[in-house]
Amino acid sequence: MAAHHQGLGSMLGVLPSKGTQLAKQMRELGVACTQDESAFSSILRQSCAGAALNEQDVAEVLIMMAQTQHAAASSSSGSGGDGAGAGGQSVLAKTLAALMNSGAGGAAAVAGGKGGKGGGAAGGIAGGGDANQQAPGNTSTTLSSAGWNWRIVMDVIKAATPGLNWARVAELMDHPSFSIPDPFGFALLASAYLYAAGERLPARAFCGRVWDNHAGQLSFLRLAVTADPELFTFHTCERMAPPVEGMQHAGKSATGTPNQAWLSIDLLQVLCYLFVEPGHQPIVRQMLQNALKECPEVLLVSMAAVPPMEWSLLQREVFSLLLPLHLSSNSPVSQAVLRRLWAGSPALVVEALVEYFAQDGGNLPRVLDICQDLQALNGVLSMAPYAFSLELAVLAASRELLDLEQWATDLMTQDAVHFVTALLAFMDVRIAPEQPPGQVPLAEASVRALLRALQPMRGQIPGDVGQLLKKVQEQVVRRFPALAPLVSGNEPFASEVEDEANNHFQKIYSQEEPIEEVVQLLQSFKASNNAHEQEVFACMIHNLFDEYRFFPRYPDKELHITALLFGALVGHQLVSSITLGMALRYVQEALAKPPGSKMYAFGTVALRQFVGIAHLWPQFCTRVLQIPHLRKMDSDLYQRVQQNMRDHGHPVPTLPEDSHPSVAAAAAAAANSRGGLPGAVVAATSVGGGLSSLPPGIPTQTTPGQQGAAPTTAAAAAARACEAPGITGPYQAWLTGGRAGAAPAPNASTLMQAHSNAAAGNGAAVGGVTALPGGANAAGAGMGGDSGGNSKMQSLGDGEGADQVGRALADEVAASSLQPMNASSSSNIGTSRPPTLAALVTTESLESAAEKADKGKAPPENVQDRVHFLINNLTEDTVALRASEIKAKVVPEFMEWFANYLVVKRAAQEANYHRLYIALVDRVSDKELMRLLSRTTHYYVHVLLHSERIVKESNDRALLKNLGVWLGLLTLARNKPILG
Repeated sequence: MAAHHQGLGSMLGVLPSKGTQLAKQMRELGVACTQDESAFSSILRQSCAGAALNEQDVAEVLIMMAQTQHAAASSSSGSGGDGAGAGGQSVLAKTLAALMNSGAGGAAAVAGGKGGKGGGAAGGIAGGGDANQQAPGNTSTTLSSAGWNWRIVMDVIKAATPGLNWARVAELMDHPSFSIPDPFGFALLASAYLYAAGERLPARAFCGRVWDNHAGQLSFLRLAVTADPELFTFHTCERMAPPVEGMQHAGKSATGTPNQAWLSIDLLQVLCYLFVEPGHQPIVRQMLQNALKECPEVLLVSMAAVPPMEWSLLQREVFSLLLPLHLSSNSPVSQAVLRRLWAGSPALVVEALVEYFAQDGGNLPRVLDICQDLQALNGVLSMAPYAFSLELAVLAASRELLDLEQWATDLMTQDAVHFVTALLAFMDVRIAPEQPPGQVPLAEASVRALLRALQPMRGQIPGDVGQLLKKVQEQVVRRFPALAPLVSGNEPFASEVEDEANNHFQKIYSQEEPIEEVVQLLQSFKASNNAHEQEVFACMIHNLFDEYRFFPRYPDKELHITALLFGALVGHQLVSSITLGMALRYVQEALAKPPGSKMYAFGTVALRQFVGIAHLWPQFCTRVLQIPHLRKMDSDLYQRVQQNMRDHGHPVPTLPEDSHPSVAAAAAAAANSRGGLPGAVVAATSVGGGLSSLPPGIPTQTTPGQQGAAPTTAAAAAARACEAPGITGPYQAWLTGGRAGAAPAPNASTLMQAHSNAAAGNGAAVGGVTALPGGANAAGAGMGGDSGGNSKMQSLGDGEGADQVGRALADEVAASSLQPMNASSSSNIGTSRPPTLAALVTTESLESAAEKADKGKAPPENVQDRVHFLINNLTEDTVALRASEIKAKVVPEFMEWFANYLVVKRAAQEANYHRLYIALVDRVSDKELMRLLSRTTHYYVHVLLHSERIVKESNDRALLKNLGVWLGLLTLARNKPILG
């Protein structure tokens, strides 16, 4: 017995306090010391040596009694005493019965009176029987009367220390020794506190925050959720979800359980946090079992009210388990739950609807029915990814619930940059006669409405996206001949228009027309009511932008003239919105070329023409000021941009004084190694040259037929003016897309891949549809030689280029940096993220090491492609969704492969996205993945540190730096050792 007591003492971790000394003596003496008030008073005096107990001391005594109650009852011989008082069965017995039967049946009212002070656990376990015997759920069952006489303990303590703060006593339960092993201990703790404080244990002390002692807190909560409300209730928590109305249809309570545990947002948030620790997950899941059986609706609604957290894996489990049940049901209860969720967590409902459709395209009618029931169609359309919104909008229009043309036109106005790309990708797939099960091709009425919505974009879609438009138009004409006039409404420039535009260019390059006169002429043409003059204006702008790909081949004199004209177009605001954004991108790209190169000279001359108004596009200025060699080579121009930013209240980025021009040289070399200019080229290549185009949108490569393509109008004029041979040149364009407020959207190929894989996310398509034949390189082959100057390109808007909306859109287009092909997979079209210096460095050392490393079992190619797609289109808004799918496809079978991919292909090369990838890993929430990531990172750090290249190659050092930052985020940032 002494050995047993000594073990309990060591378990409690004895501290040099009065409470610890008292608790230790009580444990050593056993329950007998509490059977007489005078005896316990004597023990208290000896332990405290005349000093008064404080709240911490009392808390430790309560903890000790709760922990040892079952053992104490078992070791005692069941001495007498009425315990329960005259009122019948005690609160302790009733609560214990309810706890041990998992909430079956409620307890009767609390018995009145203090009861006797005699032997046995006063007010505790009454009646005869074995203390180890489990009590059934009915409240009339008698239980054993044994264990600590907590009434005497509380009476003596209150008499000795009348001024105790009992709320503070409850707070101090967060103690290293705290643990409630069984219902006996819980019942004692709750009963003793109720008796002494005159009120129940405050719920906020146990779930108002996450304790330092996680295991102890969870040991209490697992018993508290099934407690009788007369003894413990959660309704006093600071954050409580309102009762769920409508539960009467299913004969259920609006509060869930009598103690309102599952309405407590505080409780659920603590459980979400504790669920992160793998050792706690079985206990938390067990706690939720009763809620899932008795009140799943209340659990779902309350869990939705918990603020999203990085550790909310438990939320995801609850949502994935319960939400589909209500989406597929039209019962009154499901309707009530969905209404409540939409009112409080609309983003959750939208995400669930997208996933529901992604699982089966045939669910779309049910999705629309839900939107109608919730009166939420417009809200869902505005929040969902474009690919899903388009599907839903088309169906709603077919039921005459939505004006499809007006809806698409409004989105074109709000977010033309991203919406047009998504719309064309959607039409390309949905016009095809072959459709996945559950879906049918678009009806003629829907296609007509969408084509009409595209009309305002005439001449605004650059060649890359224009190729996709061309393909869509061809499909439309084949499927719906009646729509041919609508498609062919975008005729090529008339020959007389081409001739007049070429004549002006001839005079420009022969210097017969000064630039100032040309600018005035263009201004008058743009403002003219004469259709012919407007056509000439559009043709000249289009042809000039179309020639950008050939500028590096221009002779110096002609290139200088072109730069003057190009900059003047921006300075006099002759181009606006998307076209203006493309112009700014071209200037920024040219400035990034090595000093002394033709394109660098072009960029500086062009920028000087509009540097006085450059502040209108702060993102453009910021990127220009981040070009290191510009400050060194053209300090006056650099300072003018800086001062302009300061004068208009924009933050000015700074470069370290030791910035070396080799940074820019490395970037230029990387661009040249990809073949040609890394520039986006504006060329409309639609059927008949019309409806053609959107800015940043789809990555493409030059097709073999484009190498050596003949120069068009402006280039030919320049060549004739200087008697130079025809100018030709390859090009490479990277464009971005997406949804407003989100990261860039995927390109055409990834949009189709998203369709076929039934995924969802901002800018990503959803639904089961097939991929484009040949991928984006087939669909968006760039500008073929046949397009020439026949496609129209007009500035968006009519004289409104200086308005705020136009400037913002232009700045957005200009800021969407040019992007190299994705290094992660030759089969993957590419990421839509801006490149970083790390993305430009070679990964030869890592790739070589990766070949030798044991990367584990690789998944099938389609799974690899899917993972590439998910990572490419990862944003802060889609982390949870992407993590869920990656966990389903990768974990645990291909875990080693994924860890290697994330380290080599992503973390080592994309330092700007480390925190996004860390957020993804946190969402996956797999301990083994964390271990593998750490191990894999250590391996490649070791490889780089011991590589002979590390001294000579700055690329390898950049990789090592990135991996060092990544390793720090995996370890030190989480308060974990690097070598764990």
